[in-house]
Amino acid sequence: MVKKVAATTKNLRMSPFKVRAVANQVRNMPLSEARAYLGLSQKKAAQYLLKTINSAVANATHNSSMPESELKLLNLQIGEANTYRKPKYRARGRMDIMRTTFSHIFVEVGMDFVEEKVVKTEKTNQVESPRKTVEEAKVTKKQEKSKAVKESSTKKGEKA
Repeated sequence: MVKKVAATTKNLRMSPFKVRAVANQVRNMPLSEARAYLGLSQKKAAQYLLKTINSAVANATHNSSMPESELKLLNLQIGEANTYRKPKYRARGRMDIMRTTFSHIFVEVGMDFVEEKVVKTEKTNQVESPRKTVEEAKVTKKQEKSKAVKESSTKKGEKA
């Protein structure tokens, strides 16, 4: 079973395309390697990803009391947020629209743990009968019917 803790960064003023480029490089790495890689990366998106991952690790250690050494990067999603539109005025009275896309970062950190199962042992005095196949059940039903028919039928002249 896996215990999970999440952290999000919302409305980051950066294109999701740019953030995903960095996130795809980190996605399948162990947590310690991912943090080291993002710390040394020159991309602006790496700073925001590192900040969100550190927040998720802090949530896990402080709120859920998980040891930091056993944490794994379970899920890393980059979503698209609102688009900011502003006019750009051009010559001859024309206008273009400049679009700035925002993004959301969702990080899930967790660890595997084994849940101890309590096994109850109860002795029952019931004897389990072996299960019959469908064909065996059909044969026994036919035999029972034929026995019932033979017992109920009488010869001529005899009264039951």
